[in-house]
Amino acid sequence: MLLAGYNSNSPAIQDQAVNKEAVVNADSATLKTASADTMGVPAGSIPTIGSPQLLFTLLDTHNTPDGLARSPDGRILLSVPNIADNSQPAAIIEIVGNAYQPFAPNLPLEPITKKAAPMDLAFGPDGNVYYTENQYENSKKFVSRLMRINMKNGKPGNIETVVDSFALSNGLVWKGNLLYITDSQWDMPGNDKGSAILRFTLDELKRSNGPLHLKPKTKDPHVLAMFTTNERNRRGQRGRRHRLRQQRQPLHRSLRRRQLLQSHPQARLHLRQAGSRATDRRQNYLHRRLRD
Repeated sequence: MLLAGYNSNSPAIQDQAVNKEAVVNADSATLKTASADTMGVPAGSIPTIGSPQLLFTLLDTHNTPDGLARSPDGRILLSVPNIADNSQPAAIIEIVGNAYQPFAPNLPLEPITKKAAPMDLAFGPDGNVYYTENQYENSKKFVSRLMRINMKNGKPGNIETVVDSFALSNGLVWKGNLLYITDSQWDMPGNDKGSAILRFTLDELKRSNGPLHLKPKTKDPHVLAMFTTNERNRRGQRGRRHRLRQQRQPLHRSLRRRQLLQSHPQARLHLRQAGSRATDRRQNYLHRRLRD
């Protein structure tokens, strides 16, 4: 596993991330090149910052790592939903140095799917760990959940459901006492390509009368924004390439025209004449169609 980033919930760090853009100045001393991988990427073509190091290799019992979270005191957690092979139980592990150890190995199973599926996770302002679930791989009936690991003296305690009836809850981030969660499959009636961002307050998540119940296939009060994924062409890769070539042709002609005008001022007259002839042909064609 390459340690590339994590979800940090320190208020100061989050404010910086929200209010400013992170700018990386890559120079000859810091910009390096990664070796080729097995996906056909040419050697020396992948720029990297710093010196990434392989921390460890996960066993088959942890076959699908997903979210990273960093606690205010520097602990790093990794969620492992095991979507690639969910015959292995999902878990949350803790990265310690160049190794890992169990953190929450016995996650509560969803009653219908009999599976746990932790995705993104983050430490909340109350010090507890919150994680989303991707139960969509197991059931399309809006049974994914937002879970909370109640921390006691720095150790994980009981785990409980705080929000249910997501379709595919995915990313989450805290901003102050507000929690934002993406649902990658928030479908509406007649639209199976929907997604949404939902927002919750810490106060409503801490209420003691059970989990919040979302209203699937509606604009639930917690929905902040909704989106639709468009798929205009489903004819395969060949049709997609043909469509892209058609879209590029007008741009290529425009660029060639601009380059010609810049390098050969005398060509302007010829281009105007060519454009005039094309206009005349279109007008003659329309006149013939009207006469017919």
